Amino acid sequence: MNRPLIIAVSALLCATAGALANPDAASLLDRTVWVDIGPGRTLAQLSAKERATLETCKVASMSFRKTAGGLVQTFYAGLSLQTEYASLHTRAGPSGTTMLLYLPGQSRISETLHLSTDRGMLVQQTPGFRAHTYLRCAFPPEKLPRKKT
Repeated sequence: MNRPLIIAVSALLCATAGALANPDAASLLDRTVWVDIGPGRTLAQLSAKERATLETCKVASMSFRKTAGGLVQTFYAGLSLQTEYASLHTRAGPSGTTMLLYLPGQSRISETLHLSTDRGMLVQQTPGFRAHTYLRCAFPPEKLPRKKT
Protein backbone atom coordinates (compact mmCIF):
# COMPACT_ATOMS: atom_id res chain seq x y z
CA MET A 1 0.00 0.00 0.00
CA ASN A 2 1.24 3.47 -0.70
CA ARG A 3 1.57 6.08 2.03
CA PRO A 4 -1.14 8.53 0.79
CA LEU A 5 -3.69 5.71 0.65
CA ILE A 6 -2.83 4.58 4.19
CA ILE A 7 -3.21 8.16 5.46
CA ALA A 8 -6.56 8.57 3.67
CA VAL A 9 -7.93 5.29 5.04
CA SER A 10 -6.72 6.16 8.58
CA ALA A 11 -8.37 9.59 8.40
CA LEU A 12 -11.63 8.05 7.21
CA LEU A 13 -11.62 5.49 10.04
CA CYS A 14 -10.93 8.18 12.64
CA ALA A 15 -13.67 10.44 11.27
CA THR A 16 -16.29 7.67 11.32
CA ALA A 17 -15.31 5.96 14.58
CA GLY A 18 -17.91 7.84 16.64
CA ALA A 19 -20.69 7.10 14.16
CA LEU A 20 -19.80 3.41 14.12
CA ALA A 21 -19.96 3.28 17.92
CA ASN A 22 -23.64 4.34 17.80
CA PRO A 23 -25.22 3.42 14.47
CA ASP A 24 -28.76 4.38 15.58
CA ALA A 25 -28.04 7.89 16.86
CA ALA A 26 -31.60 9.12 16.28
CA SER A 27 -32.73 6.77 19.07
CA LEU A 28 -30.80 8.91 21.58
CA LEU A 29 -33.25 11.76 20.97
CA ASP A 30 -36.40 9.88 19.94
CA ARG A 31 -39.48 11.07 21.84
CA THR A 32 -37.58 13.49 24.07
CA VAL A 33 -38.90 16.89 25.16
CA TRP A 34 -36.64 19.81 26.11
CA VAL A 35 -36.87 23.22 27.79
CA ASP A 36 -34.55 26.16 27.01
CA ILE A 37 -32.83 27.44 30.18
CA GLY A 38 -32.92 31.02 28.91
CA PRO A 39 -30.83 33.28 26.70
CA GLY A 40 -27.21 33.58 27.74
CA ARG A 41 -27.59 31.36 30.82
CA THR A 42 -25.48 28.37 31.73
CA LEU A 43 -26.28 25.41 33.97
CA ALA A 44 -23.75 26.72 36.48
CA GLN A 45 -25.88 29.85 36.90
CA LEU A 46 -29.00 27.87 37.83
CA SER A 47 -29.86 27.07 41.41
CA ALA A 48 -31.04 23.55 42.21
CA LYS A 49 -34.58 24.91 42.65
CA GLU A 50 -34.52 26.71 39.28
CA ARG A 51 -33.27 23.57 37.56
CA ALA A 52 -35.95 21.40 39.17
CA THR A 53 -38.65 23.91 38.15
CA LEU A 54 -37.39 24.03 34.55
CA GLU A 55 -37.27 20.22 34.32
CA THR A 56 -41.02 20.03 35.06
CA CYS A 57 -41.46 21.66 31.62
CA LYS A 58 -44.52 23.76 32.24
CA VAL A 59 -43.74 25.27 28.82
CA ALA A 60 -41.66 22.94 26.65
CA SER A 61 -39.32 24.50 24.07
CA MET A 62 -38.75 21.64 21.63
CA SER A 63 -38.93 17.92 21.05
CA PHE A 64 -37.42 15.26 18.81
CA ARG A 65 -39.01 12.29 17.08
CA LYS A 66 -37.35 9.58 15.04
CA THR A 67 -38.93 8.98 11.62
CA ALA A 68 -38.31 6.64 8.71
CA GLY A 69 -36.59 9.54 6.93
CA GLY A 70 -34.39 10.66 9.83
CA LEU A 71 -35.12 12.89 12.80
CA VAL A 72 -37.79 15.58 13.21
CA GLN A 73 -37.17 18.51 15.55
CA THR A 74 -40.22 20.49 16.64
CA PHE A 75 -39.99 23.94 18.23
CA TYR A 76 -42.90 25.34 20.21
CA ALA A 77 -42.88 29.11 19.69
CA GLY A 78 -46.55 30.02 19.82
CA LEU A 79 -47.00 27.59 16.95
CA SER A 80 -45.28 24.36 16.10
CA LEU A 81 -42.30 24.63 13.72
CA GLN A 82 -40.78 21.41 12.42
CA THR A 83 -37.49 20.60 10.72
CA GLU A 84 -36.70 17.15 9.39
CA TYR A 85 -33.07 16.13 9.25
CA ALA A 86 -32.24 13.40 6.78
CA SER A 87 -28.79 12.58 8.07
CA LEU A 88 -27.30 12.39 11.55
CA HIS A 89 -23.68 11.61 12.37
CA THR A 90 -22.34 11.15 15.89
CA ARG A 91 -19.08 11.26 17.75
CA ALA A 92 -18.96 9.89 21.29
CA GLY A 93 -16.58 11.49 23.75
CA PRO A 94 -15.94 11.66 27.49
CA SER A 95 -18.36 14.58 27.99
CA GLY A 96 -21.17 13.16 25.87
CA THR A 97 -22.24 12.68 22.28
CA THR A 98 -21.85 15.27 19.54
CA MET A 99 -24.40 14.99 16.74
CA LEU A 100 -24.11 16.63 13.35
CA LEU A 101 -27.48 17.10 11.62
CA TYR A 102 -27.92 17.58 7.88
CA LEU A 103 -30.96 18.73 5.93
CA PRO A 104 -32.12 16.60 2.98
CA GLY A 105 -29.87 17.10 -0.04
CA GLN A 106 -27.34 19.20 1.89
CA SER A 107 -23.69 18.38 2.48
CA ARG A 108 -22.99 21.13 5.01
CA ILE A 109 -23.82 20.80 8.69
CA SER A 110 -27.17 22.37 9.54
CA GLU A 111 -27.08 21.92 13.34
CA THR A 112 -24.61 20.65 15.91
CA LEU A 113 -26.00 19.09 19.08
CA HIS A 114 -24.05 18.05 22.15
CA LEU A 115 -25.88 15.60 24.41
CA SER A 116 -24.42 15.16 27.90
CA THR A 117 -23.40 11.70 29.09
CA ASP A 118 -26.42 11.52 31.41
CA ARG A 119 -28.67 12.65 28.49
CA GLY A 120 -30.16 15.38 30.67
CA MET A 121 -28.64 18.40 28.92
CA LEU A 122 -28.46 19.36 25.26
CA VAL A 123 -26.56 22.25 23.69
CA GLN A 124 -27.63 23.20 20.17
CA GLN A 125 -25.41 25.29 17.91
CA THR A 126 -26.78 26.68 14.66
CA PRO A 127 -24.13 28.19 12.37
CA GLY A 128 -24.21 31.97 12.73
CA PHE A 129 -26.17 31.98 16.01
CA ARG A 130 -25.30 31.63 19.69
CA ALA A 131 -25.62 28.25 21.34
CA HIS A 132 -28.82 27.32 23.21
CA THR A 133 -28.77 25.11 26.28
CA TYR A 134 -31.73 22.83 27.03
CA LEU A 135 -32.70 20.57 29.92
CA ARG A 136 -34.55 17.35 29.29
CA CYS A 137 -38.07 17.41 30.63
CA ALA A 138 -38.58 15.07 33.55
CA PHE A 139 -42.30 14.43 33.49
CA PRO A 140 -43.88 12.73 36.49
CA PRO A 141 -45.01 9.11 35.84
CA GLU A 142 -48.71 10.05 35.59
CA LYS A 143 -47.97 12.32 32.58
CA LEU A 144 -46.00 9.73 30.64
CA PRO A 145 -47.85 7.93 27.84
CA ARG A 146 -48.85 4.43 28.88
CA LYS A 147 -47.97 1.42 26.78
CA LYS A 148 -50.91 -0.57 25.49
CA THR A 149 -50.95 -4.12 26.83
